Amino acid sequence: QVCRVNINCQCQRGPDTFPFTGRKNSAEGTLSISDALRVFSIRTLVAAKLNDINKDIISTITRERKSRFLSTNFLL
Repeated sequence: QVCRVNINCQCQRGPDTFPFTGRKNSAEGTLSISDALRVFSIRTLVAAKLNDINKDIISTITRERKSRFLSTNFLL
């Protein structure tokens, strides 16, 4: 599973600027609820080319809470 969302740009390979957020789905044993939520939750990277339009789009989405996916609210 790979978790990267590109806004107004296509996926670009080569030396990545951001970390790869992939993960294998393999485990054995029993997990507590809190461990299971931590292990099976996927961190996602949102990427956009650095320009004023894209900064405004992302700022508006997070500031006005227009997305449940792109959020700055975290459960710890």
